[in-house]
Amino acid sequence: MAEVTSPWSKVYKLEELTPEEAWLLFCKKAFGGTNGNSCPLELENIGRLVVKECEGLPLAIVAIGSVIYKRPKTIHAWDKVRRSLAYELDMDKGVKRILTLSYRDLSPLLKYCFLYCCFFPGDYEIPCRKVIRLWVSEGFIEGRRGITKMEVAADYFKELLDRSLIQVARLGLSGSIHTICVRDVMRNLGISLLEKEMFGAICDGKYNTFPDRIRSKYLRVLDLQGVQFECLPNGVGDLVHLRYLGLRDTGVKKVPKSLGELDKLANDPFVLLQKLHNLVFLSLSQASYVGTRIDKCDAGGFPKLQALVLKYLEEWEEWGEVEEVAMPYFQRVYIGNCRKLPQGFQYLTSLEHLVLRDIDDAFLRRLNRDSGEDHPKVQHIPNVALYGEREGKAFFEDL
Repeated sequence: MAEVTSPWSKVYKLEELTPEEAWLLFCKKAFGGTNGNSCPLELENIGRLVVKECEGLPLAIVAIGSVIYKRPKTIHAWDKVRRSLAYELDMDKGVKRILTLSYRDLSPLLKYCFLYCCFFPGDYEIPCRKVIRLWVSEGFIEGRRGITKMEVAADYFKELLDRSLIQVARLGLSGSIHTICVRDVMRNLGISLLEKEMFGAICDGKYNTFPDRIRSKYLRVLDLQGVQFECLPNGVGDLVHLRYLGLRDTGVKKVPKSLGELDKLANDPFVLLQKLHNLVFLSLSQASYVGTRIDKCDAGGFPKLQALVLKYLEEWEEWGEVEEVAMPYFQRVYIGNCRKLPQGFQYLTSLEHLVLRDIDDAFLRRLNRDSGEDHPKVQHIPNVALYGEREGKAFFEDL
């Protein structure tokens, strides 16, 4: 049973549990506990009827237990689930009926998030950061007062995991979830639902050419990861609603000028732009990027870049690591509204001028010569200018 329910497991043939094993697993999921039989006596009879319908299949028991967990602990609420399950029994057979019930119990946006994961190949490890960016780009993550979209996405992951609709594939060094996957049994269910829900379709086949004009005027996500071509077609610039453009591992060396018209892009532009070998000057400002994070600059990235301007990026909060040997000819940087400098900034040994605008007191303390944790990152730069506001008054300093 441990092999079947472990997030590290591969795909195994699901062995039937004994009635008592099935009941204990159900109680664990339905009551969120780790101790044996925690079901109140008045609910045990109806609970065992529900478990019996699962035919001893662990995945089905986990899924239906997760549905029960979110319902009131009353006979009426549990009987409603049992009757829904009985209806599914008339319509379908096997574990699919249980998982379908678990899916139907989701909120509309959470259904979309699950179905979106089914576009990836079966058992493919999906990076959490990537799927969150895709969900946000498609509009599936709604903001809540006092809660970031990343925190909302984390709640979505937890619920999908609790219901066994997705699985953890790999953990990061800190113990957080790094990648997820959708097991074949769940992906098959998802694919069958894609067309029923008119959500999308999966096209099989290989394409050797890329159309110059793209006929998807309202397209929000275009992910071309792994597709080999050197020039991005001009038609991409017509996709004015595009929020995510994925070009990892494509070999793209040239992008059209019309790319600058895509003012709704929310995914990290550095992933693409650092591979443009002839790029000398780069400016990202205002609506040219509406994401919260600029990822790391890889070794060998921006091989000819000399000047960089980052300003008025209202949503930007974080800049990832700068690897050694990145930006070998980098000379000038202008950054506005930055909260802290990235790790590896000290590797930009050719940098001669750094201008930091709209910085606050906290950032200023980070740059302090004596105790600032960011000072070692800039001490090699001959000219550093700081502009900001202190106690309601504008200030300018040379570091």
